[in-house]
Amino acid sequence: MTDLIQSTPSNVAFIPPQINSLDDTGLSPLWLQDLVLKVLYFRGFITGFKIAEEIALPMAGVTDQLLTALKQEKFIEVKSSQGGLGEGAYTYGITSAGIQRAREALERSQYAGQAPVPFEVYNEAIRRQKSGRLTVTTRTMRQILSQLVISESTFQRLGPALNSGTSIFLYGPPGNGKTSVARAFGNLVLSQTMYIPFALYLDGQVIKLYDATSHRLVSESDGSGVVSATGNLRTGARRDPRWVKIRRPFIVVGGELTLEGLDLVFDDTHKYYEAPFQVKANGGILLIDDFGRQQVRPRDLLNRWIVPLENRVDFLRLHTGRKVEVPFDVLIVFLQETWWMRRFCGGSATRSRLVIRRMKIIEKSSAVLRAIKKSNIATRAWRIFCRNGTSSVTASCALPIRAICVIRFSISLPILRFRRL
Repeated sequence: MTDLIQSTPSNVAFIPPQINSLDDTGLSPLWLQDLVLKVLYFRGFITGFKIAEEIALPMAGVTDQLLTALKQEKFIEVKSSQGGLGEGAYTYGITSAGIQRAREALERSQYAGQAPVPFEVYNEAIRRQKSGRLTVTTRTMRQILSQLVISESTFQRLGPALNSGTSIFLYGPPGNGKTSVARAFGNLVLSQTMYIPFALYLDGQVIKLYDATSHRLVSESDGSGVVSATGNLRTGARRDPRWVKIRRPFIVVGGELTLEGLDLVFDDTHKYYEAPFQVKANGGILLIDDFGRQQVRPRDLLNRWIVPLENRVDFLRLHTGRKVEVPFDVLIVFLQETWWMRRFCGGSATRSRLVIRRMKIIEKSSAVLRAIKKSNIATRAWRIFCRNGTSSVTASCALPIRAICVIRFSISLPILRFRRL
């Protein structure tokens, strides 16, 4: 199914390809017929053009074929005409046989919205849109942080941490600007755009991805000439209307975060899945505010993200038992107050210097973990910070020699400490 991703110009990372037939959707025609019947079951009498808009598929060559097949099988019938030509101008109603088939489909899933995109196509689209991020320069950093008063030493650490493309851990006393800096990063990300589908299709299951509260839509009238059209009267290059153009996501979670929210959430009533927070944030930033105050233990939360932060892929599990791989193209920003770090690190400067001295001469992450275990400092918190072959760690001279905050990482998770202004 990955061949549905067509080549695009070099100045555009990804544009959903045009759909001309049922085969281009990557979905079974029978599954799409059930989707049309569920829409008619809930909506009553609607026109063919309205059905095409509801399922986000073009009328010509796709929706009209579905309507013709359903009419031939006596599942729907034409009730009236709006005076136009073609299948789209007719008003359709569902028959008794169609109601029976619709109820059978609703027992499997009550999803009756935009047609989903195959899971493999989504994965490929996220990988192709990953390279579209901008490199942050000193000038850009000064612009996005212009409303804040930050010391020069702290400012010089923020740019490299953001350019690393990995996750960031910000901690310090309350009220010193950690959240303001993180939201400034989010404003930078929101200046860029990307495409995501309304929903995903995997093994007959639907995963709802687009969230109106988390994703900000972008107008298609950007001069590119690419429009999302379902009718046959619109002109210009048509892209797949199952995709929506949004600002790169910036999602904030706090104490409501749970381990269950980091996996596919199955709705037992409506019988479809809701994408977890990190999947909705793919291509953008996931801000975890007040890290340590969640309903899940910090240790369990960090252990959950060891593999995704290391390999940039995550694994999600269906209720059927199947585990699937999804790209983890998320910049995670952890925000925490100093008191939580002291719970792990303690206040012993002697032990802190011991960790620094040992870690300066260690190259492999396994050896780093052994050194940390010997000095009995923050074993649980450090486990996620190590990467094989690249765990070069140095001490930051500008910071006081005190516990874990004296370490500045050049690996997966840079740590920055903010002093009170």
